[in-house]
Amino acid sequence: MFYKHSPNKRYVECKCTDFYVPEETDYKKALRGNPLSCLTTMYYRSVIGDLYFIETYNRHEDYIFWLTISKRGIVAKGNHKVLATYVIHSNSKNSNLSKLVKSMYRVYHES
Repeated sequence: MFYKHSPNKRYVECKCTDFYVPEETDYKKALRGNPLSCLTTMYYRSVIGDLYFIETYNRHEDYIFWLTISKRGIVAKGNHKVLATYVIHSNSKNSNLSKLVKSMYRVYHES
C-alpha cells in the first residue's frame, strides 16, 4: 500500500498491481472474470467490425465489450510481458464490493 496525492484529499490509500494477460482467452474463460485490459489491447477492426461500448452501463463496459467479441468465437491472444501497472484507489468505483457484485450480476444476465 502507498498513498498518492489527490486533488480532493491530500492523500488517498491505493495499491499497485501488474496486469498479466493469459496466453489465450475464449468466451468460456472470459466468463470467469475480465482477463483483458483496454489499456494494452489491440484488435483488428477488419475482423471485429464496428463494435462499441454499451453506454447504458456505467461499470464493466470493457468487460461487456470483450464478452461480446469472444461470444462470436474469437479467441484473444495474450502477451505475458507486463505492459501496464494499475493503481487501485481505496475509493474507486469498484472498491465497493456490494455495488461490484450487483453490476456483475447485470453483466451476466443482460449481455
